[in-house]
Amino acid sequence: MKIKFKSVFLNPASFACLLLCLAGAPAAAGCQAVPETDMQTYIMLVGIDEGVRLPYQITFQYAAPKNNEPDTLTVEAQNLWDAMQIADAFTSRVLNLEHNRVIIVSQAVADRGMEPVIEMLTWDNSIRRECFLLMTLGKARDFIKSNESNVERYPSRHFEFVMDGNTESGMILISDIHSFYTALKSPQAQAAVGLVGVNEGNKLDSGQSGLEDFDYIAGNIPREGRNQTEIMGMAVFLGDRPVGYLSGGECRCYNMITGRFHSGVMSFTNVSENPDAELVLTVEKSGPPSVRVRLEDGKADISVNVRLRCWVESFNGPESFRDPEQTAQIEEKVGGEISREMTNLVQKVQKEMKSDAFGFCDYARANFWTLREWEDYDWQKAFESGQIRINVQTEINPGDKERALTGKGQR
Repeated sequence: MKIKFKSVFLNPASFACLLLCLAGAPAAAGCQAVPETDMQTYIMLVGIDEGVRLPYQITFQYAAPKNNEPDTLTVEAQNLWDAMQIADAFTSRVLNLEHNRVIIVSQAVADRGMEPVIEMLTWDNSIRRECFLLMTLGKARDFIKSNESNVERYPSRHFEFVMDGNTESGMILISDIHSFYTALKSPQAQAAVGLVGVNEGNKLDSGQSGLEDFDYIAGNIPREGRNQTEIMGMAVFLGDRPVGYLSGGECRCYNMITGRFHSGVMSFTNVSENPDAELVLTVEKSGPPSVRVRLEDGKADISVNVRLRCWVESFNGPESFRDPEQTAQIEEKVGGEISREMTNLVQKVQKEMKSDAFGFCDYARANFWTLREWEDYDWQKAFESGQIRINVQTEINPGDKERALTGKGQR
């Protein structure tokens, strides 16, 4: 016996109604898995120090709506997740890392090796890869507690604006979790992070002085002020451990070589016929640096060409920038001076720190056909014994009038 089933057809209106019912079914279940807004508090800064009994002492600075000021707490734990669980035991709201923008690691933790820290940070989906990753020579907890900005209410905004202001100086390295992780996991690459520190006293009258190229690192700047925290310079890594530190002026040269430099004001005192004359320039990147790497007999031959565009802020020498011949002479002297500073920096990092923090390996691997050949090549030896040449080309514009007309170089 055959059973016949009657076909069922839906008109367009009924079909649309069915789709709406199916789409609204998940919403009918509510949002019980997501905490309410007033049940959470957002972490703005995280500091990681070396622990006494457990591996880490982790400091959280989070928003405290009742006081209109951030609050700070420190716990000792095995890892970041345990620290969050412990903190929840004595905070009324659930701590949330989704809006955190800065992670500060102490030198003591970095000296033990950054790989466990980076693995801990990258495995947590609530931590953004673009979070600023900075290092302090002291304790991260002391730095966070000392950060008192008179301008910004929230510390995270303070650091964001300071980092954005790096485009006006170039003496700060903008480093984040993703860049460090990429350098750590990529063959032959090395990492670098920005430096922060606490100025524990007035160094204006201490006799300490810096060179013309801002030979300071964070925590050692001669100055006065309420906010004791500072950001300047960078730490160079070999593997997952720091091997040296660069000052603010050296960091600016590093940013020029790597193409991260945007603009800055530089002074020159030896480019005029008058030995007492001073030339102040606003210097901008004219284009990305050109880097070529050749490998011969196990040695690297590296050439870097940096192009800079300059505007005259002030000059009290006898030369005139309306004269093309005199302008060309000063351009050559300015380019030579910057080139010497870059060459000194490269030799310091290459010979003393033995770290390819500049990322020249990214250009060297173009000499190989396969990844296996590149991984088997001893790039570290080739870099240490190689020759690096720096050439700087500068173009000087007369002054503010042309800058206003072109819209370039304005701060």
